[in-house]
Amino acid sequence: MTRLVAFFALIPLMTLADVIPEPPLAQGDLPGSWEAVAEADSTLSAVYRMEIADQGESYLVEVRHYPNCPSYVYLLARLVSSDLKDGKIRLSFAPFRVKSEFDVIVIEASAFGKEQPAICGKLTKRSSSGYTQTEQVNFKKGSTFVALLEASKVAEEAINKERKTP
Repeated sequence: MTRLVAFFALIPLMTLADVIPEPPLAQGDLPGSWEAVAEADSTLSAVYRMEIADQGESYLVEVRHYPNCPSYVYLLARLVSSDLKDGKIRLSFAPFRVKSEFDVIVIEASAFGKEQPAICGKLTKRSSSGYTQTEQVNFKKGSTFVALLEASKVAEEAINKERKTP
């Protein structure tokens, strides 16, 4: 028993003062582009992009990508309702296409951050037949994937440069 107590004594303890929480998002923080990626399995990646307008229509698009295939728009939806309160957000979208297998897409998440705003939680697609699909998503504000693509190119160039150097 004393060994167990001694072991736990070596683990540093954090106090509440050590944890600095991110401030919750305010309504004024929402307008702009938000991007997230979800991987359903090793063969499918989905990129989500939300365009939240200060006034007018707001949208959500899901682009799917399978290896060795061109990417394609899987769904496009319009924001029909939103609720943001105390760092929690609920966004409801209605798909445009009549033939979409889903009738509603709902994002229920935590919404926080000033320097690096994020919306992290679950995205649920529901159909009138009762079929439901839920994914974990972490939206970041801004053109995340453009920046990642540029960073990937810089990394590739650095490796190629090093390979050419004897």
